[in-house]
Amino acid sequence: MSVIKNLFLITVSPQLGWDDINKSGHTTRTVLQGGMFPMLAVLALVSFVPMLYEEDWTMSRCVIHAIAELSSFIAALYIVSFLLGGFFSELSKSHSSTIRMNNYIAYNLMFLVFIEILNNSMAYLFPPLLFLYLYLPVIASKGIEYLGVTGEKLIWRVVLTASALMLAIPYIVRKLLEMIIYTGA
Repeated sequence: MSVIKNLFLITVSPQLGWDDINKSGHTTRTVLQGGMFPMLAVLALVSFVPMLYEEDWTMSRCVIHAIAELSSFIAALYIVSFLLGGFFSELSKSHSSTIRMNNYIAYNLMFLVFIEILNNSMAYLFPPLLFLYLYLPVIASKGIEYLGVTGEKLIWRVVLTASALMLAIPYIVRKLLEMIIYTGA
């Protein structure tokens, strides 16, 4: 449960949360098994909630939505890791720095999964919930020390690149998958 506690901490107090994550020393496998994958399971279940209050949300549409949501976050985990490691070689120069980068990405994506769980649970679009997406760069910037990045220019490049990738990749992958599945291509 410490992974979920760490997610709560980086949401409420990003600096305190990243400090706790740094002290915990979890492997990427622990972070994924203890936090990311269970949250994705909850997201898949919550993808069926719109059936309760929307007539046009059929079982098949909910299954497609659940598959697209799960696939988008799993793909984002690997794509963002690949791109960040490629753009900033210092993030993947050693085994421990690669673990830190993957944990950094996983925790930030878990925050986005949490927002999606809340979005899927709401009967109507709740605009203040959409502003939580703007909180991701704050969480990402407070975790930059955890990554071990130094240099003011490099810090901001990493934060902006990571935030943009983590916000865009799941959205793009989900929209592409839904478009492919709905058109039958």
